Amino acid sequence: MIDINYTLNEIKITTHNLKEIFSESQLPLNIFFIRPVNQKIIWETTLNSNSWATFPDNEMIDVIIKDNKNNKVLEYKWNVLLHGDQIYQKFYTSLLNSKNNKGLAIGTHNGEFGEWVPIALANLSEITLIEGSKPQYNELVNNFSHLPNLTFKNCLVTEDGADTLFYEGGEGYTNSVLKRVIEYWEKEPITETLLPSVRFSELVTEDINWIHLDCEGIDYNLIMSLSNQQLNNLDLIIFEYNNSSPKERHIIDEYLKSKGFQTYKKRGVSIAFKN
Repeated sequence: MIDINYTLNEIKITTHNLKEIFSESQLPLNIFFIRPVNQKIIWETTLNSNSWATFPDNEMIDVIIKDNKNNKVLEYKWNVLLHGDQIYQKFYTSLLNSKNNKGLAIGTHNGEFGEWVPIALANLSEITLIEGSKPQYNELVNNFSHLPNLTFKNCLVTEDGADTLFYEGGEGYTNSVLKRVIEYWEKEPITETLLPSVRFSELVTEDINWIHLDCEGIDYNLIMSLSNQQLNNLDLIIFEYNNSSPKERHIIDEYLKSKGFQTYKKRGVSIAFKN
């Protein structure tokens, strides 16, 4: 009677003849699209018989369906191995099949989504979660403080550890040390604050075997600041490349390959991994 399909870029809910199993008072059905980390409803709609609705995203989103009396009819949970793209799945299965994992996730935002999130929820690794925006950091801690495998740091990370201007817009979700990046995405007023930063290479200790970066334009700089020994110790690196120039994308791809990594790119994200 109700079909839920996660396709390439969306979730589609289709109903057939609902009156075969629901009374008139139970209809229409209420459809909720929810972030599993914090149970936040990001969109909702209603459906009657022989109807459909789509949501233009499928990254870490659950679906809950209730009747018109608020009784839960169906709950469908996002699963990394069923619904995650190739980068989500490669990252997850690589850590699933290895031991003594320890990683860094820098630029976590509030943790509602990201390739590191299923790793944290499944307790597959010790992870240090780092976020520069105070509002987003507070939400991050609230969402994940119940998990024992995580450490939290509210700090800015750069390649040189210098005092750096930090630009934030809205409620801190869009933030960057590059003004051009935030101006491209943010329509609300942008604030700038001079903050101390931590040198990236100091965080990548010898027991770290994976890194997840979402640093809005400086992922390239951070990776290129690592020593040969630090890169030798790493098995996995995930980073954004959509805010890098075509030249930088080519350089870092070839550089990582020269260090023994294979690379794969999708939706503005690159994963570098060793077999």
